[in-house]
Amino acid sequence: MKRYIILIASLLLMVACDKPFEMDLPLSVAQRKITLSKDAGSTHVLVYADGDWKASFTQPVEWASLNKITGSGNSDLVFTYSANYGIARKVGIVFTKDELRDTVFMIQEGPVTLATYKLESSSVELTKIAGDAVIKASSNLYYSEDALKVTAIYTDAEGKKDTVAVDGTSSDPAHWVTAVQTKYDRFSFTALANDTGASRNVDLVITIDDPTGRPLKSILKVTQTTASPKFIMTTVAGTYESEAQKDIVVKVSFNNIWPYADNIFYEMTDQVKEWVSNVRLTAAGLSFSLSENTTGKMRVGKISIQYVADSGETVKATFMITQK
Repeated sequence: MKRYIILIASLLLMVACDKPFEMDLPLSVAQRKITLSKDAGSTHVLVYADGDWKASFTQPVEWASLNKITGSGNSDLVFTYSANYGIARKVGIVFTKDELRDTVFMIQEGPVTLATYKLESSSVELTKIAGDAVIKASSNLYYSEDALKVTAIYTDAEGKKDTVAVDGTSSDPAHWVTAVQTKYDRFSFTALANDTGASRNVDLVITIDDPTGRPLKSILKVTQTTASPKFIMTTVAGTYESEAQKDIVVKVSFNNIWPYADNIFYEMTDQVKEWVSNVRLTAAGLSFSLSENTTGKMRVGKISIQYVADSGETVKATFMITQK
């Protein structure tokens, strides 16, 4: 008798196993996190529902697409993605059905495992005039510029801090930094005119949206004064040896125009351009490089510098170069 009971139980179990398994859920997903390789490809994403559903990304992305954005019942869609040459990146696929919502996060690995972003200067002093400031940067984020985010921390005269995301949506005149751009080789922003009668400060905090959690943080301390544009070098002429020299710096006693690189113009004769190069203003002063003098004769050249503010104010300076 005992053997018959065991046999009947086994037959019932076999029948149950042969019956198709059905997901009877209003809305659910098979996985809420899927990790992808850095190479291009595609993957199926399963969704379970008892009716019609819709799919969308959590934010616009150029590196991925969906083969459909609507479906019905238990079904799937195809998530297609391009090769990743930068840091890891993430996007969510949001499934909705009536008031229900579920999300699958797609994380694609990247070859850059430790992001770097270093500014040429950690602080900058601006004039009172409205203008576009540019700070050179060095980084390994050529393919991941869009992952950089900027937050502004304004500090008033009483030391009170006001933290805002710099995304162009603020219309508060107290938020005087706008039009921020984070490129792999430069960081730029627009400063509104300072008509407050006093200097004002803001810390621009640059972070990166890295789904692997590896931190990156750079801070640019910005002070906008009540001063007009001014550029004064400690000397207006210099004599140098015949060998090639890189990044020579002529020091300054006052320089608040260097951040406005797009408004600074340099003039040299064609002959001088043959042996003077990489001319630019930095926080330290006038920087340039010299090629080797193989002529056997002393040579003389001049660099003319002109800054023209958007308001029309102009600053001019010249530097004479003699190379033995």
